[in-house]
Amino acid sequence: MTPDRFADLLDRHGPDLSAWPAPDRAAAESLLARDPAARRMLETDRLLADALSDLPAERAGPALRQAVLSIPLAHPRVAAPGLGARLQGLLGHAWRPFAGGMAAACSAALVGFVLGYAQLVSVPDLTGSQSADTASGDTLVYYDTSSDLEQFQ
Repeated sequence: MTPDRFADLLDRHGPDLSAWPAPDRAAAESLLARDPAARRMLETDRLLADALSDLPAERAGPALRQAVLSIPLAHPRVAAPGLGARLQGLLGHAWRPFAGGMAAACSAALVGFVLGYAQLVSVPDLTGSQSADTASGDTLVYYDTSSDLEQFQ
């Protein structure tokens, strides 16, 4: 165990080594046996813990409570930017000149898709067609397109 690790564990678990996790306690005892600086650090923390435990417990008065509660108001923290602010910073105003062109291109693509899809689906004409009933009672309509082709040839 290094002296820095010992100081970190001392801050976390306090000067009572019996409250430390077993592997860390054994390593700390080994370090205390060979390092006088670690022993001084442990003794200083024990003195501080004893001095603090001798102090009487006092409830905070209204003035102290008000002073503590006014700290955030006196020193406001700036919140991290949200997703909208990040996107606005990323895109900025650079996309606005292209918005009209993009809207026109998307509209033309949508109209082209609808017109192209409409030609793929033929609307059956009841004249010149045949129908058949299915087992479920639905009617299937078969459109004879050969007569339409003969008219155009």
